[in-house]
Amino acid sequence: MTLSSVKPQNHKLHKRVLELSRREMLWQSGDKIIIGVSGGGDSMCLLYVLKALSDKEGFEVIVGHVNYRIRGKHADRDQAHVENTCQRLGVICETLTLTENLEKKSENHLRSIRRNFLFGLMEKYGANKIALGHTINDRSESLLLNLVRGTGLRGLVNMRVRDGAIIRPLLTTTATETRSYCRNIGVRYYNDYTNNLSTYTRNKVRHKLIPLIERYFNKKASHTLQQTAELLSDVEIVLKKRLAADTPFEITKSHENLWFYAADFLKSSPEERRLTLFYLFRDLGVSTLTHKVIRDVEFMIMQNKRKRSVYKHKNLIVERKSAKVEITLES
Repeated sequence: MTLSSVKPQNHKLHKRVLELSRREMLWQSGDKIIIGVSGGGDSMCLLYVLKALSDKEGFEVIVGHVNYRIRGKHADRDQAHVENTCQRLGVICETLTLTENLEKKSENHLRSIRRNFLFGLMEKYGANKIALGHTINDRSESLLLNLVRGTGLRGLVNMRVRDGAIIRPLLTTTATETRSYCRNIGVRYYNDYTNNLSTYTRNKVRHKLIPLIERYFNKKASHTLQQTAELLSDVEIVLKKRLAADTPFEITKSHENLWFYAADFLKSSPEERRLTLFYLFRDLGVSTLTHKVIRDVEFMIMQNKRKRSVYKHKNLIVERKSAKVEITLES
């Protein structure tokens, strides 16, 4: 079976992705979508699904691939495979081949490189969406990883089907299903051997923690975790909108900082105070934001009524000057 023989409306995975798109408004006719494609099973599945749906749905797809040069000949093989596939499909493919040594860089650093590259392509081609091949498995792993490390509600949400310009059409699909789809229509993909290395924390969650949970507690743990993350995502969106519409205390923005009156802060409920501080700090870009930081700031404001006091955490400075509380972020 080939892509040309699979009608968009007839394949069950196409139907599922279309249903998700209708429900979450992932795209509309006239959109240009940049697809991040690594050459693995999930992203190759995403490429073929969106390409199959593109004519019927009236959108255009463009592929972005990053060769980090970490896996030597394997990385070069993946690049050639993605480029050749795009050529056969008649899809524009842009590749970023890096020359610096990235072997000791964190996963977050590598993700940041890819994110900046894909957003650059969006600007270059006048696109309005970036599609990533995250699946149920990715979402479940991220939720567990963030939970054990310590996180707020946003960390538990971790991935959204639609997050600004980023869309994740396979977020209700498992990794097993993406690979089955590729095999059924004869699409070659390559497994990244680094996904099996225990040196990466995420791999320990994937290969040890989740199988343990599924064996002893819940055979469908990945689906359960995905549903939980989806529910929390809805809760967070609604909660943030309501807090923005009815802020418990007024926050003023100046050229140097943000500030509010301590008395207004203390009149609101503890839950409102902490949630407002959490979203305020997160939107500012505070590094390693934890619930302890929120509670420490709250306690500092509550305890010091007249004397000047300062709280510092990474790039965050919160200073109480008698009646006012000022918030500054160091560059």
